[in-house]
Amino acid sequence: MLSTIGMGSWAELPFAGVLGWSDMGSPSVNADGRGYHAAAKAARVAGRPGPAFALCGSASKAYLWGMPLSAPAPRKLEHLRDIQLRGYVREDGLVDIEAHLTDTKTYGFPSEHRGQVGPGDPIHGMWVRMTINEDMLIVACEAASDHTPFAVCPGATPAFANLAGLSIGPGFNRAVNERVGGVLGCTHLREVLAQMGTVAFQTMWPLRHRRQSAQRKAEAEGAPRKRPALLGTCHAYAPNSPVVRKKWPEWSDLAEKVEETPI
Repeated sequence: MLSTIGMGSWAELPFAGVLGWSDMGSPSVNADGRGYHAAAKAARVAGRPGPAFALCGSASKAYLWGMPLSAPAPRKLEHLRDIQLRGYVREDGLVDIEAHLTDTKTYGFPSEHRGQVGPGDPIHGMWVRMTINEDMLIVACEAASDHTPFAVCPGATPAFANLAGLSIGPGFNRAVNERVGGVLGCTHLREVLAQMGTVAFQTMWPLRHRRQSAQRKAEAEGAPRKRPALLGTCHAYAPNSPVVRKKWPEWSDLAEKVEETPI
C-alpha cells in the first residue's frame, strides 16, 4: 500500500495511534530533501526486525510505505524455497535470464531414492537459462537439475530447449505449457518460467532504452549541421573571423564554401 500525505499530517491519520504517531509531530527534512523523523526510524512492530514504515519523498510531500505483516505467532521454520533470478547482458548483445531454485528443510529425513537427506541438503537444486534478443524472442534455453528427489528427474531437462522460438509476451505461459507441460517437463522448472518472463522485461526495457538513447545521440552528433544563416553576411561573420571561430568553429576558415550573400 502506498499513500501520499502532506508533511505534518501524521497525527491526523486514522491509524496514527496504532503506530504511535500521535506524538511524533512533523517530520524533518534531510539536507538532500528527503523527509524523515527520528522517532520513526526507531518505530518497530513487535516481533519484527524491520521498521514499521519508511518515509521518502520531497520536502513538501512524503510517501508512506506500509503496512508490514503483523507479528507472527510462535513458530518454527520447516521448509525454505529460494528462487534467485538474474538478468545478464552478454557481450554479443543478447540477454541471459537465469533462474536458480532450491528447496531445503531444516531437519533430516530418509529418502527412498537418495538415502538420508540432511538438514539444509537441497531436495531440489535446479537451473534454467533463457537467452533472448531485443525483440523478447527466446533464441536458446537450457535447464539443469543438480539435486532432485528421484534419479529420473533430470530426464525432463532436455525438453526445455524446445522453448527456443517462443516470444515472451501475451500467450507465453500457454505456449510454455504446450512445450514442457505435464510429463514433458518438470513442475518446479516450469514454475519459474513465468517469473523469468517478468525478469526478462525488467532487464530488457532499460537496456533497450539506453541503446536507443545512445543511437539517437550518435545520429544527432553525426548528422551534418545546417550552415548558419549569418555566415558570410558581414565582416564579423566572415568564415575566417574570430567571431565565427568561436561561435561556429566547424565553419571557420571555409571561405571557399561560403558564397557572398547578395544585399
